[in-house]
Order: sequence, then C-alpha cells, then structure tokens
Amino acid sequence: MLNFLLDFFFRKVSSIKTIRKPLFIVALNCNFYVCIMKQLNGLTSLRFLAALYVFIYHINEVFPLPTPWWIKNIILAGPLGVNIFFALSGFILVYTYLDKNIQYQKFLYKRLIRLYPVYLFGLFLSLGVDIWFHKISLWNVVLINAFMLQSYFYNLTLIWYGGAWSISTEMFFYLLFPLILSLLVQIESKRILYLILCFILVLSSVPGLLHQYGILSFKLVYAFPPLRICEFIAGMIVGILTFRFNIRPHIVVVIVTFMIAAIYLVYFSPRLIGYVVHNIFVLPAILVLLCLLIRYEISFKPLIYLGKISYSFYIIQCALMFALYFLYEQHKFKSYDLYVVPIAFLANLILGIITYEAIEKPIHLRLNRK
Repeated sequence: MLNFLLDFFFRKVSSIKTIRKPLFIVALNCNFYVCIMKQLNGLTSLRFLAALYVFIYHINEVFPLPTPWWIKNIILAGPLGVNIFFALSGFILVYTYLDKNIQYQKFLYKRLIRLYPVYLFGLFLSLGVDIWFHKISLWNVVLINAFMLQSYFYNLTLIWYGGAWSISTEMFFYLLFPLILSLLVQIESKRILYLILCFILVLSSVPGLLHQYGILSFKLVYAFPPLRICEFIAGMIVGILTFRFNIRPHIVVVIVTFMIAAIYLVYFSPRLIGYVVHNIFVLPAILVLLCLLIRYEISFKPLIYLGKISYSFYIIQCALMFALYFLYEQHKFKSYDLYVVPIAFLANLILGIITYEAIEKPIHLRLNRK
C-alpha cells in the first residue's frame, strides 16, 4: 500500500527523453546512475530570484513598499530566500558529487575558492562603509566574520555584515556534506528515503516552533548551523531521489505543495515569528520546484547571467544596506522617498556585476587550475 502511494506521488521517468538537455543519464550497476555534467540553467536562474527576494525584503525595511497586503505578507517572508539557497546547495552538490569519490581536502578547497574571495571583498566593503560613516566596528565581530565563524556566536551573528551569516552556515554544511552523502547513498530503498525526507521536513521546523513558544532565541534558531542543516539535507535527499532514482513529482504534488505554500505565506506567515518555522509549509514547495526546474531548459540568457552573478549580488547588498541605514539615520532621505529603491537596486546590480567579472570569476578560474 505504501509503495502504491509513493508511486502515485512520484512518477518514475520512463524514458530519458522526458528530461531535456540539462541531464543525461546512463545506467550503472542496474540501479545507479552516472550524471554527465551540464549547467542547469533553471537552477542557476533560481539563485538570482532567491537573492532578489532577500534584497526586496531588506529594502522594504527601510522603504516600506506600497503593495497590496497579500504581496506585503510575501515580502515580509523574504528571508526564505536563504532557505532556498540552503536546499538548492544540497541539491546541486548531490548532482555534482553523487557518482564521484570525494577527496575531502580538495572538496573544501573548491568550496572556499568559490565563496571566500567575494566574501572577503564584501567584508572589507562593509568595513569601508563603517569607516566612511564614522561608525565603530567591534574588532572581535570583524574577526569572527573574517574567519566565517559568526554563525557559531549567535549573539553576534546579525549585528554586522548582514546576510553573510548564511555563508558561515553553509560552510558548516560543506564540512559535513561528504559524510552525510556517504550515509545517504547506502540507502537503496526509495521508500526509506521518502520516510527520512518526511522526518527531516518536520524536524526543520522544530527550532522555529521552540522559538515561537519562547524556548529558544531567534538568533539561535535563525543562524546557528546545526539548527539549519535540515534544509540542506532535504535538498540532498531530493537530489538523490532525482539523480539516482530518476523520479519527478506527480502533478498532484506540484499543485498541492504550491497551493499550501502560497496560502500559508499570504494568510498565516505573519502570525508566526521567525522564518525557520515556515519550513514545514514552504520547504516542500521549494524541493518540488528544484525537481521541476531541472527538466525544463531556460534559454533566457539575461536571467541565466543574473543567476551567475547572484552570489556577488547577494554579498554586495550587505554593504549597500549598511550605507542606506546610515544615510537614513542622517536624514538624507525619508522612508517614503521611494525613488531610492530603483537606484539602490541598480547600484546593487551594477556592483554585483563588477564584483563577479573582476573578482569572483577570474579568481575562481585562476585558483581552480591549481
């Protein structure tokens, strides 16, 4: 009976033709698959949309946007863009390493050269903003941020360098990824993977519920790496189900998960404090979206390029938001001066492009050759 229900919710792809250009699969040992790498443009584009969601949330804090109430409720859940990053990261890493023997040091090196140059540039840029506006930065805070350790000191996590805490948290995920993957790939039953996934989805919201009832602090449940790893593991499990067992969500699952997420965000999300508690309602829709995006090729090149610069775009907004907050404190503009919003977006976008082209891409290419 359980197998029947699982097959109803997730249909196995009967032919490789149903998966378009992003993925080619050949059989190995009857039940395993080798995924020959190719860019997944849909997932690349999603990275920018997630970063943009976070940007809109932050800009709305300074300049409340004149939107209908239901859109405002969705905007107020903007930190869910980070939840998308975490799940997407686990999904993509499985896509990349599922059929490979991971050399731990080499793996961490590749992660560091991908993240740290832009991260360090953003840190110095934020420090420069502080100096320009005559703000005093606590050197212990700057130091733990420089070493990407701020997420472990949750009382200091959110007081400086904004959203960079998520990169610190992701590094924790990367440290554990080879171990978690080695455990998950030993599970040969789809049914067990589904059950583990359901458990992880519930567990991902538990810290948020504990905060809701005043048991844990917001900073702890929001940024402390062990309390956010469920989102990453959920992405990994769905990655294994997709790339090893070649499944896709049934149309009923797509409709139901999207409707639940939309209804929850519009009507109920403002009533619950924090963003981790949202996982039980929103994370399933994120995971289904990942499954859908690998099967449809996105050829709109501007959106694909924006996806490539999304990390630089995300990091740059940390310093940009600092500058906006300080200018607001100095009464350079009012909260109703909405002309600042498109200017801030264009500034963030242009600086993100420059950072990508001048720092992220060339440094990564150079260090990756070594």
